[in-house]
Amino acid sequence: MKKIIYILFAALLGAVSCTVKGPDVPQPQNDGTVTLMMHVNFPEVLVDTKATTMAETPNIDNIYVAVFGGNHYLNEYVKAVPCDSDGNKKDSYGTLANDTDFYFKVTLSATTSKRFVHVFANGPSSIDFDYEDDIMKTLTTEGTVGSYWTYLVLPHGTASIANDGTPSPLPEAETLFQNLKLIRNFARVKLNVTADNFTLTGYQVYNTPTHGSVAVWSPYAEDQLDTANSGYFRDYYLKSFDDLLDNYDGFMPNDEISRDAPTATTTYSDSNDKFVYERPLASSSRPYIMMQGRFSGDSKDTFYKLEFVDPDGNYLPLYRNHEYTLTISKVARSGAADPTQAKVANANVSTMTEAQDLTDISDGLARIYVEWLDHAYMESGTKTFQYMYLPDASTITSSTQATLEITDGSGKAITGTLSQTSPSQASNYWTKVTFSTSAPDDTMKVTKFRVTGQYTSDGQVHKLYRDITVRVLPYQPWGTPTVTAAGSAIETAVNVQITLPTGLPSSLFPLEISFEDSNKVLDPAGTDMPAVVGETIVPGKTGSSYQFVKTLGFLDYSRAGGNVITANFKRVRTGASTLYLKNQYFKDGDSEVGSVAIPAGAQ
Repeated sequence: MKKIIYILFAALLGAVSCTVKGPDVPQPQNDGTVTLMMHVNFPEVLVDTKATTMAETPNIDNIYVAVFGGNHYLNEYVKAVPCDSDGNKKDSYGTLANDTDFYFKVTLSATTSKRFVHVFANGPSSIDFDYEDDIMKTLTTEGTVGSYWTYLVLPHGTASIANDGTPSPLPEAETLFQNLKLIRNFARVKLNVTADNFTLTGYQVYNTPTHGSVAVWSPYAEDQLDTANSGYFRDYYLKSFDDLLDNYDGFMPNDEISRDAPTATTTYSDSNDKFVYERPLASSSRPYIMMQGRFSGDSKDTFYKLEFVDPDGNYLPLYRNHEYTLTISKVARSGAADPTQAKVANANVSTMTEAQDLTDISDGLARIYVEWLDHAYMESGTKTFQYMYLPDASTITSSTQATLEITDGSGKAITGTLSQTSPSQASNYWTKVTFSTSAPDDTMKVTKFRVTGQYTSDGQVHKLYRDITVRVLPYQPWGTPTVTAAGSAIETAVNVQITLPTGLPSSLFPLEISFEDSNKVLDPAGTDMPAVVGETIVPGKTGSSYQFVKTLGFLDYSRAGGNVITANFKRVRTGASTLYLKNQYFKDGDSEVGSVAIPAGAQ
C-alpha cells in the first residue's frame, strides 16, 4: 500500500551532510550584553485554549533561546523572561491562545558576528555545548508537554557597537525577533460525527510515537557543501512554519509506539480532540482510532476501529502542527462487543479523513502539487487555478497534464467546462486550469473537481489526485453591530460586538476585519488589533488613514458561539464617533463598509 509523503523540490535541497565539522571553535565575540524583545506567536493551525494537550492544559512553561556561532557551535543557552508588550516583567509565561503574541525579554551576548538562533517553548532546561546539527537532529520531548520551536538567522549579530565600545540592540535583530511563529511538535486529531444513526461516546488514538523531535528538519543528500553557511557541511535542513505547510516529509526519532493495545474491558468516554506526536511513516503498525458509540436501535455501546486513510485506502501520515478531521457521515451496522474484537471498520463506517494543507503529496514515485484546495468567490467571472503533476517525483524538469473531471456539481458554482493549458518550461511546468464561476444568489453554490495523475509501474496503474472545491456565495451582511460603552471619560471601555453569519466556509478564513474610527476617539484595548496604514474606508473621505485589524481564525469561528466577535476598545478622546467596518467578503447593500455609532457617553 502506498505511503503518502511530502516531496521537497530539488531546488530547495540546497546543501548538506555532516562529514566535516569545521575548524577549532573560536571564543565568541563578547562586548557585553544586549536585551531584545521577542514577540512569539503560536499559529492557530493547532492552538486551542479549550482543548487539552495529552490530557494537560497547553501552557507555556518556559522559553529558551539557543545561539550558535558562525561555525554552528553553541555559544549560549539563555532563558527568556516573560513580559507584557511594554516590557514589564510578568510572573508567568501564560496559557496558549489563538494567534496571539506573547512577549519575552532575552539578554544575549553583544556581537556583530553572524548568529544562528533557535527558540524553544516547553523545551529542555539545558542542552550540551556542541555543534548545531548534532544537537538539533537528536533533541526530542516525551510525555504530556509538547515542545514548540522556531529558527532564525541574525546575519550581523545581536548588537551595534559604539566607538566607545558600548553595545546597543541591533535594529535588524530587533525586527527579526518580531512575530516568531513557533511550530508545535504535535498533530491534532478531531472526530466529527454527522451521521444521524450513531451517537459518539468517546475515542482514543493508538500506535503513536513515544516522543517527537523538537525541531522540524529534513536530511539533505550526501556530500553537498553548505556554501550559504560559511562553507561547512551539514546533514539537515531546518524548516520554517511556512515550509511546513508547503513541503514537509516528516521526521520521527524511531518507530516506537506509545500506547498499549486496548483490552476487552477498555472503554472510552472522552470525545475531545487528541494530540499525538507525528507519525510520517508506518513501517509495521499503522496509527488508528478506536471509537466507542451507540448504533441506532442498540441498547448498548459498541466499538469501531478507524484508520487514517484517503478514499483509495492510502495511509495518511500524521504531521506535526496539522489537524486531521475524521468525519463519520454514516454507520452501516453495530460494531464489536469490545475493542479487542474490532476490525478495521472503514467499510462499515462512511468516513472522510481531511488533512489540512496537504496541497503537495507523493507516493514516493510520482508527485502532485495544487495551488489550493478550497476557494470562495463572491462574483461571477473567469477564474484560474494551477497544478503540477510529476510522474517522476525526483525531478521538476518535466510535467504532465493530468485528467480533470467534475465530481460534484451540486449548486453549480462552475458554469461551462474546465479547460487547461499544456505544461511547458515557459510556464515553469505548471498547468493552468480555467473555469467560469456562476452568479451568486441567496445560497452557497459548490462544485468539486478532481485533478488526477496516472502512471504505470510494475505493470500496475497508480493514481494520485487532489479534490478541488469551488464555492460561490453572496456577499455577507454586517448585520447590526452593538456597542457597550462604560462611560465618557478617557480610558473607559468601548466594546463592539459583531454577529457573523453562521455556516461560512473555511476558505474565507482567516477573516481580517478592519475598523476605522471617523473621529479617532478610540484605540484598541489590547494587542490583538494592530494598526495598518492605508486608504481610508470612511465613506465620503479620501486619502491616507489607518485601520485597526482584528483577525479571526476558522477554529475560533467554528466553535460554539464563535460567530459572535467582540472588539475591545478604549477612549483616547471624548465625544461621539462612527466606527466603520470592512472585509472583502462583506457588504451592506451596495456599500462595501458597515458602520456602528459610538456614543459620547455610557450606553
